[in-house]
Amino acid sequence: MRTSTIIITGLLLLTALLAWKLCYVPKATAVPALPAQWHEQAYQLDEDEVLRLIPPPYSPQRTVIISPRMPPIVNRGGRGPIDPFGFGAPRRGDVMAAIDWCTGGEERDVSQELKTLAIDADWIVREGVTQEGRVATLQSVLSQVTGRAILIEPRLLPRPVLVVRGQWKLVPLDPGIFAQRVCMYVTEGDQRAGLRENKEGSFDEFCQYIRHQTRYRVIDETDGAKPARIAWSDCMWRQRPHHGEEALIQFLSNLQKQTSLRFQKEIRPIPGWYAGERSPTTQPGGAS
Repeated sequence: MRTSTIIITGLLLLTALLAWKLCYVPKATAVPALPAQWHEQAYQLDEDEVLRLIPPPYSPQRTVIISPRMPPIVNRGGRGPIDPFGFGAPRRGDVMAAIDWCTGGEERDVSQELKTLAIDADWIVREGVTQEGRVATLQSVLSQVTGRAILIEPRLLPRPVLVVRGQWKLVPLDPGIFAQRVCMYVTEGDQRAGLRENKEGSFDEFCQYIRHQTRYRVIDETDGAKPARIAWSDCMWRQRPHHGEEALIQFLSNLQKQTSLRFQKEIRPIPGWYAGERSPTTQPGGAS
């Protein structure tokens, strides 16, 4: 009887121990490795890779890093942290941004098909790649996505420009504050209001400032010598030349009175890029 009691007690203790282990097993503290490996494998470029498109479904880590409602993430380097707002990198469905990344934001003509093409994917791009490498890679990717032979190449594009001619001769507005300066303004009211900021630079820098204000490239066809340094003042408080054709004409007229130079809008061939389907007769440089 005593032996039976000991056996029964032992069985009860063993049962209790097993029950405790089943009910109080400590929870795992490590994150499962599989989702992390999935994410790393998908979002890290290989050594010889320039661009990768990652379509949904996305890894669990991606949905933690960025909301599904926000634009796609961009890892601009292939290694390191994911950047959801990578400047200059393509976004979901925005092929034009991809072409800008490829061509450096220069003038471009893009076919209607590519303008409206939407690619639902994250773009992973590598920094530090030559323009030639970016062009070749994007051309290949877009050809695969569209199923057509896509061409991205430099071309001369007809664009409106400002051609400046004549000889430089400064004619100051008044002998006071603008005695040695060109005053950039559109309306007389802005000119009387005084300067916003002063600038100084070479003639090329002077033309670049005009380009920035007018949104037109400036072609220098002037004659004779130009000053090594030019000083100018921005007096455009309310209206700027890119606000309309009338504002542009008045702005250029004001410049002509002070510099003795003539500014004329013309159509000229400008170096740029073409992106579209390759036609059977397309030759390099746009010839056919």
